[in-house]
Amino acid sequence: MSSGSGSIRSEHVHEMIREITGQEARDAAMSQIHENTRETWRAAAMDAIYRAARFHKEFIVDDVWEFLETDEEISDKRAIGPLMRVAQREGWIKPTSKFQPSRVVSHHATPRRVWKSKIAVL
Repeated sequence: MSSGSGSIRSEHVHEMIREITGQEARDAAMSQIHENTRETWRAAAMDAIYRAARFHKEFIVDDVWEFLETDEEISDKRAIGPLMRVAQREGWIKPTSKFQPSRVVSHHATPRRVWKSKIAVL
């Protein structure tokens, strides 16, 4: 095989592959996670987000878990992420440019976005 035909093949492959941006990949993953959780869990999680926003001027997702009142187990804790975006669209919260380390030991202090409440009643 000559180097020229390899180049043509490579160009053809690149044309066939759809380029996915990081944002598209994130949105697709968040959508999949959301679809794999039960509605009853999502409702309880939305209530927890609302309550966290009512009682904290600023908070991270770790604070939301403290308000979650359900015995339902979920396999992927990232399921809260799409719901934070729903709460943002509802006007309850807005993202800040700040991050804090997670307090959950198994998360190894992974940085978590700080959310600002738009409905706090402090």
